[in-house]
Amino acid sequence: MADQLTRLIFDDFNIRGVAVRIVNDTDQLISSHNYPAPLAKLLLEAAAINAMLTTTLKFEGKISLQLQTSNSLKLLLVQTTHELEYRGIIRHEDYANEAFAELTQGGQMVITIEPDKGERYQGIIALEGDTLTACIEGYFAQSEQLKTRLLVYSRPTGVFGLLLQALPDLSSDADFEHVDTLAQTLTEEEAFELENHDILHRLYHEERVRSLADESISFNCACSRDKMLSSLQLLDDAEISEILEASGHIEIQCEFCLTQYKFSTIDIKSFGAVEGNDTRH
Repeated sequence: MADQLTRLIFDDFNIRGVAVRIVNDTDQLISSHNYPAPLAKLLLEAAAINAMLTTTLKFEGKISLQLQTSNSLKLLLVQTTHELEYRGIIRHEDYANEAFAELTQGGQMVITIEPDKGERYQGIIALEGDTLTACIEGYFAQSEQLKTRLLVYSRPTGVFGLLLQALPDLSSDADFEHVDTLAQTLTEEEAFELENHDILHRLYHEERVRSLADESISFNCACSRDKMLSSLQLLDDAEISEILEASGHIEIQCEFCLTQYKFSTIDIKSFGAVEGNDTRH
């Protein structure tokens, strides 16, 4: 099965839908980091949800879903571009298998929309649900006044998600409930055994559904030597000089994909981060 996102429209009801599957490209997102299983599951779900949210973009750019707490989950961050290239990370400390509500108590979750050209927009998501999907549904209901249903099924090997969202000219609440009720009949086994189009046919073969597009989705960290070299500007001058004097090089690891970058004194001088034995910003 391909990692794929499928967009659809229920023309009779003025409801849009998105189905997304990520099952092949999870090693760099999950496996390499050795996250506790519940946190790995949460990151997979966030990746699927953020991909579906990205379908709202009408410009080139990216959407970030970020959750920060003072509890054991220090950070969850997923970023997805308009080309459906994603990356994500979790930072945790002393994780003790807390339930979602306990894990996120007192935290903050935000959606950030960043156009390649133009001003960015940020929306705050209330952490009032018992699951990530419930929080996102609540955000759309309260902030956007759009009926939204999110179904997400995750396993250690991947994730499947289905989003249903009323368009501004929704025909009736009853129609949304009808489409939602049919979606609720999907089982986890079907979500992972059937292709996107087979799932949609199984759920909605009696409805008039128009498939808009099938798009590939893939992990792409987008880190680079230049970006990592630039990040050295965040270090103190004395710290850079001390490391270079001790080992002759600096090593930096990308937190997202775990790629290691090694920079010599010449690399750093050429970039302009140091002048002689001193650093400069």
